[in-house]
Amino acid sequence: MVGSVQRAKRIVETRIPALQVGNNHTRSSALHPISYIGPLYRWDSFEQNVNAEFQEHNWQQHNSTITILPLGPPGPHNIANEQLAIGDENGLQGRFNQNVGHVMSAVFGSQGLDLEFGDFKASNSSYSRTPDVAIMNGGRDVQAVGELKAQWIDVHDPSAATRNALTDIDSEEDFRHQIGQLARYMRDLRVQYGFYSTYKSHVFLSQELVDGQWAILYSPVISDTIDPERRSALTVRQCYFFLGKAASRAGPSANLTPTNQWTRNRKA
Repeated sequence: MVGSVQRAKRIVETRIPALQVGNNHTRSSALHPISYIGPLYRWDSFEQNVNAEFQEHNWQQHNSTITILPLGPPGPHNIANEQLAIGDENGLQGRFNQNVGHVMSAVFGSQGLDLEFGDFKASNSSYSRTPDVAIMNGGRDVQAVGELKAQWIDVHDPSAATRNALTDIDSEEDFRHQIGQLARYMRDLRVQYGFYSTYKSHVFLSQELVDGQWAILYSPVISDTIDPERRSALTVRQCYFFLGKAASRAGPSANLTPTNQWTRNRKA
């Protein structure tokens, strides 16, 4: 069978497929009762940083074939298209792991990068809590962590919250709640980078020292949606390529902010 050879650069440029969400699905919020209370800033250079990483990487140095896709648009029953109906967070996590984690692990490996996505429990960390996803090196040391939430539940959607987070107090509180659990994980695990994803929308975080205080910087929402008006110029995979490489260079975070000055538990 003749097919289209897919190498790392092309795969990273390819948008992830939309999910097949069932008519019936979970309806309750999965946000933990915790909010981030430290300084919060927009990561203004994020898209520039991602684009520079992608453009400056030497893709020709490691140019092995990662997969072969059918020529032309795949048929409706081809596994290049999403075939699995999902209705809960476990299903969404599975599709993220397949379309982002599995693919990007192959990309990292093909480029000679000591990085892979995986379950946090597969890492060598003894941390008592369990982030949904980890980016690790080959020694299973955690480099970055992520939290995944169901995209069909409105309170999980970071789009409006991030857009107005620094100008509207309610939006800011919503966003601080969305990233509270992740911010705690990042501080406790001493990793600089993290990500919050509903699969449809992705926000990338960095904890950095700003004016003498440890703070969270957050990216614009990145989306591979089929709606051209909401689609990001960058692909989701380009952002994870940047995040993985940046995390591998960063080393352990030196953030020693007391827990009660970084996050707070919310009233039930």
